[in-house]
Amino acid sequence: MQWKSGASSEPQEAEWWKHALRITVYCWAFFAVGWSLALPGAALAYLAKVVRQKEAALGVLFTARGAAYATSSLAGGLIGDALNGGNYGAHLVMSVSMVMAAVGMWAAARVSTVAGLGLALTGTSVAMGALDTVGNMATLRSCERVRSGATSAMSVVHACFGMGCVAAPTAVHHVLQSGRDERA
Repeated sequence: MQWKSGASSEPQEAEWWKHALRITVYCWAFFAVGWSLALPGAALAYLAKVVRQKEAALGVLFTARGAAYATSSLAGGLIGDALNGGNYGAHLVMSVSMVMAAVGMWAAARVSTVAGLGLALTGTSVAMGALDTVGNMATLRSCERVRSGATSAMSVVHACFGMGCVAAPTAVHHVLQSGRDERA
């Protein structure tokens, strides 16, 4: 690990710990992005039953989610650039995105219409697209401050994204299976 030049190693060590904490929090955020994006696909049969539609009829919702994610990723980049490298603004965007995603996922499990499900899933994708882009920018900026390997940090946060993508279907399967077992 390379350090910025300075007279004392204590401030450098403190900065490194702040950086490590930031990256840890970003990892949890990226885990949530993966979880939020994988969960609806894994729960498609359940969601179709709740809104009384065939699974194939819900396919358009995934196209809308993709468009919302792409659009908000672009908007997140513009917002991130407007923040001029400030972590507080990036953290605010990431926090608001996490709350929006939580509300969207909560609503998706409770709506009974296709339109409501579409709104909930699209809202979640808007939040996750912004979080993804701003989170990437914040990770790179954090690495720049301590001159640590951005490649390693980006690999770790994206591995956490992948773990969220794997964990969501696994959890859905377990929850739905336990519900079947209780009814039997």
